[in-house]
Amino acid sequence: MHLGLNMYVLYMFSPAILYAFGVSGFLIIYISSILLGNLFSLLIYKNQSWYSAIGASGGVAGIIFASVSLDPVNTKIGIIFLPPALSIPGYIFGLLYFGYSVYSMLKPRSHDNIGHAAHLGGAFFGLIYSIIIFPQIALGNILFLGIMSLPLIYLDL
Repeated sequence: MHLGLNMYVLYMFSPAILYAFGVSGFLIIYISSILLGNLFSLLIYKNQSWYSAIGASGGVAGIIFASVSLDPVNTKIGIIFLPPALSIPGYIFGLLYFGYSVYSMLKPRSHDNIGHAAHLGGAFFGLIYSIIIFPQIALGNILFLGIMSLPLIYLDL
């Protein structure tokens, strides 16, 4: 189920990333988000003997957040089986996603089986990479990117 959802999300968000960044940019975001997500997970859980995770979900999160950062208001994200009218703006999704990921990462459950730190690390890379490549777009969306990133401030405390 998780793999199927990841493939669907890649299918939905890939066209925007391929258009904006090209094939090489897509690969940079996807592969680097996987690597950074897994390294962040290792850093966070290195002393937790019960923790194990493997996968490419950080890459999917990187693709999502690179896409959202390009147009955080008009990028709509919904749930597969609900009507599009119930979709939410990307920056609201980002706020909820980052909030849930930070909370779940800092309060891990031993049988959760979700790599929240890997998701968070991958999403962060996708967001930052997009901001670096398109700083003019980021400046135009600074309020929405800031709202979306509020939960990340909690990690610094």
